[in-house]
Amino acid sequence: MRNETSMNAILSLFPTTVTPETASLTVFLVLFVGVGIGIGFLLGRNRLVNVVMNVYVAMAFSAAAQGVVPKSFPLDEAALFLVLLVLLTLIDRSLFEIHVPSVPQDVLWRVVVTGVVVAGMVTSVLIRLLPGKTVALSPIPIPIRYFGTPLAELLWLAAPLLILLLMNRRSK
Repeated sequence: MRNETSMNAILSLFPTTVTPETASLTVFLVLFVGVGIGIGFLLGRNRLVNVVMNVYVAMAFSAAAQGVVPKSFPLDEAALFLVLLVLLTLIDRSLFEIHVPSVPQDVLWRVVVTGVVVAGMVTSVLIRLLPGKTVALSPIPIPIRYFGTPLAELLWLAAPLLILLLMNRRSK
């Protein structure tokens, strides 16, 4: 019921000629890019590179822990991933010290692009780890085909590495 109320409130912002799917996708896209840009400015370009590395490490540890952790463990794989990601991000000042050199006029677009890609990467991993019912409870419908399919997950995991590679080549 709550999701319907939230969705009706979102749909009321759009003209009646816009389909509900288009409206929800538009709202998701605006929020997704906004969160990505916010993360980019909050963390800065060098910390964002560290977050990319932390996502890979947290994924590996949370997947490996599922075979070792007892069934009574209070965190499922998604919660363990988030806890590890936050802990690694808080303690990794020098854990994965990677410096991305840049020309001063390039800083803004690098922060924006890296922030959006990191947001997509984390969204994709969480969609894979969370139960489908939990994802469906989101007040804004998440476009699963862009984040939750195996191909989408592979692309979102590869995109940060490719973008960092391109940024580093451009700065040389």
